[in-house]
Amino acid sequence: MFMIDALIKTIEAELDRLGLNKREFCERIQTEPQTYNNWRTRGVPSNKRSAIAKAMNWDFEALSEGRIEPATRTNNPPPTPLSGDGDEDVFAQIVEILIETQNEMIKEGVLSESYDAKALGKIAKQAYVNAMKTHELNPKAIKEGMRFAALLNT
Repeated sequence: MFMIDALIKTIEAELDRLGLNKREFCERIQTEPQTYNNWRTRGVPSNKRSAIAKAMNWDFEALSEGRIEPATRTNNPPPTPLSGDGDEDVFAQIVEILIETQNEMIKEGVLSESYDAKALGKIAKQAYVNAMKTHELNPKAIKEGMRFAALLNT
């Protein structure tokens, strides 16, 4: 039996929370999936931690010290219990958050106005699945997922 590296466990939990897959993550940090799989038992090399911190929007200095902290602090509200008139209302809330985030990112110049609607749909679907699973709507996770996915597609 082998032990999975603690950082890999944290990365995978965050990827699951954001609805992203390991292949996309590996592309972002310019690492082959097989190499990533080797890290599961051998640990993450120190020369890849900067790329990981950037890809995950984590503070590199904290990561170097073995802590996981967001690179930028925000005052986002905590997840809220699902409310509304059923599935369509929840999905509508998710789409509203995504559109708001998309507009913010266009204003910031991070995203073009022709951003792939298919990618937005994928993020919305994963956010919906997560909301149904946890019975919570987490606007912060949805926004982070949108921003992370947009970075992957640039």
